[in-house]
Parts: sequence; C-alpha cells; structure tokens
Amino acid sequence: MKRHKHLWERLCSFENLAAAAREALLGKRGQHAGARFFADWEREVVRLERELREGSYRPGAYFYFTITEPKERVVAAAPFRDRVLARLPASLFPSASSVVHQRWSG
Repeated sequence: MKRHKHLWERLCSFENLAAAAREALLGKRGQHAGARFFADWEREVVRLERELREGSYRPGAYFYFTITEPKERVVAAAPFRDRVLARLPASLFPSASSVVHQRWSG
C-alpha cells in the first residue's frame, strides 16, 4: 500500500477546496444554494479550510423534499458546503475516482 505524506494538509488546501467547489457547482449555479455559495465562494472556501484545519467543521442538516416523477419519493439533499467536501477525495485522487466511477457506474 502506498503512503501519501501530508495528505490532510493537501486535502484541506485552498486550491483543492476551490477545485472541489468548482466541481460541485457544475450544473448548480442556478439553484439557490449553489448561487449563494458562488456569490462569495472565496470566503466560503477559506472558511471551510479553516474549519477543517481546526477540527471545528460539522456537517449541516439535510434538506428533505418530495419528487413525484417517475414515482413519488422523498429525497434528502446535503447542504452545498457538504457537497463541496464530498468532492475532495475525487479531486485529490483523480485516477482512483475514475476507477471507482467506471466500476460502479454500470
């Protein structure tokens, strides 16, 4: 198994968080949460970076809504900040994430 030194520092870097934010914004700029994050994205990314480094980050509450097509079901959506952090591993290890995507995308 290969070791990656200073992984937490790389994961929490402004550049990596900004790349994850850009990826999370794809197709979401018109939605309220994405637009609000994008309006002040540099400040939001710096805030996320600080919270991760200090260990004070806490995930937000999910937003629940119902969709009716093709059948009715309840969907839980994470806050946009949490969606940015969900993109971090993929942005740090693009080759590993493409393998996972190929394996699980059908």
